[in-house]
Amino acid sequence: MSSREMNKLVARQPAGALAANLDQLIEGFLLEQDVSPASKVVYRRALKPFKEFLQLREASGATGYLTRTDVVQYKSHLLAQGMSPRTGNLYLTALRQFFRYLEVNRIYPDVAAGLKGFKRSSGFNRDPSLCSRRVSSWTPLIAQASSACATMR
Repeated sequence: MSSREMNKLVARQPAGALAANLDQLIEGFLLEQDVSPASKVVYRRALKPFKEFLQLREASGATGYLTRTDVVQYKSHLLAQGMSPRTGNLYLTALRQFFRYLEVNRIYPDVAAGLKGFKRSSGFNRDPSLCSRRVSSWTPLIAQASSACATMR
């Protein structure tokens, strides 16, 4: 989609207009991102469920403008699919970045601004192996400190 065509999409067009041009908008978004090609693949994959959500929304008869409520419903939709918090947060980050791009380019308002991510369980640990490596790297220092304290007594 050329920039001239993109400028024809003015803020506050119905969500159907956004959904109809979503593939081109996503490609324009990805072209402007200063990230690795692998990250662009991840962003594209992360935005695919949003496109499907918009299609479901339209099929259910919902018309009109996409609102923050719709974006919160999308978040609930991801959660209902059993998505892990880590993956869900990745998808929401991509969505927030995409809407920021749309607003900056005056294509669609940023209805995802300030959207909170998924909460992680209280026992969540990003990578348990990192924690054990950190503890094992401190063990010699703790031993040295203990022996230094013992010699001072």
